[in-house]
Amino acid sequence: MLRNRMRFSTLVISIALVSASVPVSAQGSLIGAVDNIAPEAPTNIEAVADLGVPNITVTWDLSPSDGRNFTSTNAGSGNIVAGNDVESYIIKVSDGAAEAVEIARVAPGVITYVDDTVISGPLYVYEVSAFDGTNESDAIASFPVSIGEPPVVSIEPADPFEFGFLAADAIISETFSVFNDGEGPLAVWFEYDPAAGFVASFVEDLGTAIGPEERFEIEPGGQLQLFVGFDAAVAGNLNGTHDGLVIISTNDPENRLIEVALAATVGGGTQVPTVDVRNVLAFGAVAVGGSSPKTLEISNIGGATLNAELAVSGLAFSLGSISLVIEPRESAEVEVTFAADDNIFYDGIITITSDDPFRSSIDVQVKGLGKLQGEGVKPVTRKIVKARVTFPISLDFTDFAAVADCALNAATNIQASLAEGFLVINVTCTEGSTLVDFEVVADADAEEPTITVEETLAELIADIENPDTEVFPDLVADIGLVDSVVDETEVVSLQPTDADGIDIVGWFSRTGSRVDFDDFFIFADGFGSTVDSEALDVLDIAGPSQGPPDGVINFDDFFRFADDFGKTVANAAEIQDILGG
Repeated sequence: MLRNRMRFSTLVISIALVSASVPVSAQGSLIGAVDNIAPEAPTNIEAVADLGVPNITVTWDLSPSDGRNFTSTNAGSGNIVAGNDVESYIIKVSDGAAEAVEIARVAPGVITYVDDTVISGPLYVYEVSAFDGTNESDAIASFPVSIGEPPVVSIEPADPFEFGFLAADAIISETFSVFNDGEGPLAVWFEYDPAAGFVASFVEDLGTAIGPEERFEIEPGGQLQLFVGFDAAVAGNLNGTHDGLVIISTNDPENRLIEVALAATVGGGTQVPTVDVRNVLAFGAVAVGGSSPKTLEISNIGGATLNAELAVSGLAFSLGSISLVIEPRESAEVEVTFAADDNIFYDGIITITSDDPFRSSIDVQVKGLGKLQGEGVKPVTRKIVKARVTFPISLDFTDFAAVADCALNAATNIQASLAEGFLVINVTCTEGSTLVDFEVVADADAEEPTITVEETLAELIADIENPDTEVFPDLVADIGLVDSVVDETEVVSLQPTDADGIDIVGWFSRTGSRVDFDDFFIFADGFGSTVDSEALDVLDIAGPSQGPPDGVINFDDFFRFADDFGKTVANAAEIQDILGG
């Protein structure tokens, strides 16, 4: 029986009389089609566990709708061929902890699916339904099935393998064991990069490697013993330290993947260049408008000539050299210059690319602080990024519901126009021409935005001012198009003082109302550091002879902090209100 579809078409009938035969052809011109009937459900679902693999095989009988409709080819005058009213079968699974989730779709005519993602312990219930591209049939569910009690995997040795030094063409191996401490069978298999020279094998000389497709079953209380080792010849006999990794996959629900780190050092083989360089180059404080050079030393501790190229990111930093050739056991010095244009922190990256076979690319962080000359007092500041949008139509401000809707719609539309990671708060509607004041703040719980709060506000204002961009679609019907928008960002600043109005610079914690041991411990953590972050800059409160801060946290700062210790911050509550707002 053909399934009922709501289908509308025109039909053209043509008749020709030739030698007493009357061929009839039909041509349909599709006007519209609506499919609102689901295919019939499949039947007889079964789920069978294989504890050795482990996996669960799900089978079912085809839906009666599978292959039940027919299509005429060549506009009705050709062959009659079977069509299909099932586009796919949807397989879902639940482990009892949540609703069933889709894990696969298979083609029509298929009556089996193997789930090899299962783990020991949970009870699984599978559901299968038929789908015709628009509608899904009722699902049929299997009886709960399990692959048994969970295994518990452990390994010995638990520490990474440090094979030490070996000569060219040498092979080294050590015994490695995998244990099953649980009540169910443990399945294990191994993955590694054999081209790196590291091998897992059942023979001590590593002659036969264990392949990634091989799986092994360990009975409860049993163990699998093998050898893990390193073949210097496979690694090219390159002198230096080689690092590798063996990944052990298991059906232990608590340890599906175990990574075992491997390392071996080849000596007496092929000489290679080896880069040695510091990770961070910190400039400390540099006067705004000035510059400071520092030397970055790059060494070649290998046995062959090193060829390297340098590049730097960060507008405040520049390099004296970009190409280096360093002979074995020698070093080269590169001058790096930091030029500060503003009273802010700067950071960048120097990337060193070379023919070091083990570390072909190395990043060195560069940091610096631009500091205004004579800057000493550090007020507590907060930048409030906000704007005011004016609409040409007034609201009835006696209608509190309308005003509330205005604020809600404004917040919703502004948020939708911002980058990810920002919140819109403090939206208010003001009487007169309808004024919407809003503030943009970073969402502390979101991923770090790709642009700053200031940049996202600038983009929003540009969108509002663009007549082709509809930023407030929900508001247009109520209060009209945007009349104007103004950036009203401001910086609120307060200097901590005592009751006599004397500045307090040692109140680092911003908690409580006194300079106490909380502040001392914060200072102690930074003592001896060069200023390269905002957190350290707060601690840089004095220079030599109690002069301006000098970019170093030392005894000059300690003695200035000691002067403030025990003092009460008279305006603490006001400052904390700024920070909390």
